[in-house]
Amino acid sequence: MGLARPLQVMEIFASSHGSWAMLLTMPGGKACMIATGDSWEMVKRIKGSPI
Repeated sequence: MGLARPLQVMEIFASSHGSWAMLLTMPGGKACMIATGDSWEMVKRIKGSPI
């Protein structure tokens, strides 16, 4: 999760089966589904990598 714009929270939910969804939550509590998809893959961070 992270801040998308002032006071808006962007979250990505991913299942172990590869499906995922991106959600934006507003300060008042309303939420909007931004995108969904398949084939989500977690990648390992390489030691020493700046990202």
